[in-house]
Amino acid sequence: MGLMTLHERIEAMVWLGYQLKTWSTQLLVHDSPIREVINKTQKNNPWFTDDWLGMCFEAWAGALSEDKLHQWARRYPELNTSQRQKQIAVVMAGNIPLVGLHDAICVLLSGHQLIAKLSSKDKILLPDLVNSLLQNYPKLEAYIGFKQGDFSMPDALIATGSDTTRLHFVHSYPGIPKLLRGNRHALAVLTGKETQEDLEGLVIDINAYYGLGCRNVAHILTPSPAALEPLFSLLEKSSRNFPDPYSNTYRQNRAMLIQQGIDFTDCGQLLLIEDDRFASPLACVHWSVYANRLQIDRFIRQHSGRIQCIVSQDPTINQAIKPGLAQFPQLWDYADEIDTVHFLNQIGHG
Repeated sequence: MGLMTLHERIEAMVWLGYQLKTWSTQLLVHDSPIREVINKTQKNNPWFTDDWLGMCFEAWAGALSEDKLHQWARRYPELNTSQRQKQIAVVMAGNIPLVGLHDAICVLLSGHQLIAKLSSKDKILLPDLVNSLLQNYPKLEAYIGFKQGDFSMPDALIATGSDTTRLHFVHSYPGIPKLLRGNRHALAVLTGKETQEDLEGLVIDINAYYGLGCRNVAHILTPSPAALEPLFSLLEKSSRNFPDPYSNTYRQNRAMLIQQGIDFTDCGQLLLIEDDRFASPLACVHWSVYANRLQIDRFIRQHSGRIQCIVSQDPTINQAIKPGLAQFPQLWDYADEIDTVHFLNQIGHG
């Protein structure tokens, strides 16, 4: 059947964006085709609720526009040159819906063959999406495959996980290029001048996907405790029904804090704790007070290896994202600041 040109691959990804937009509009329609897929997904993983699936589909539909895809591709002139197709193994996480889709489209953009190992927590959405894609673009069969169990030795490996998981991949797949990511989260920096819209956006950045995403806010820097008070109120109002595992974790963390005599603010199934540590447990967010800009910069430098992105309405903070947009990254906002397409292009020309 032959391989696809870069233009054809981009065209397929544009169609993918349209399909995800359709999913978002049909999500709450009881007898829609996507509803059956959603019901299976939620039976398999109750964390994937309608609210967060809708956000996921909207975010991807916006990212996979024709203009943005061409803008992304123009960053890599080498995509227009001949390169050898290699087999790229991708171990996909399942913490949030379609979290492995970005790696999949990076492999597709680069012209390599994706061999994906799905997480048991997210094993339905991507295969269904790919099946729809293959019906419209049958040439893609040469680019996408799924794998159960361990990989035979691929040409390269992409994976995300803990330090222990990273060591496993290093020892299990020696001698091949590897892109291995760790656990990161978002940092929010308040100025005390946030608008109601800013704070409502920050609530989304905290609550989205129940805090399981690498772009969820785990720590808030604030100029004073008083600047947090409007946020406490909004978080409490946003409290909703949570999956049982989350509620159980919230209750356990709350009981432990009480037992240890640690002060906290209960915002209705979310605990805000004054703590200098960056990362926070599930159902908790840490916060700390800064006195000046030097302390903000010092905190960012100290935790740079664990910060996925920074949320703030302060335009002087380098690469800060406006509140409410943490879960809507652009295609070129790479996890752990590692350029996945550049990594893949090096393999193709190696």
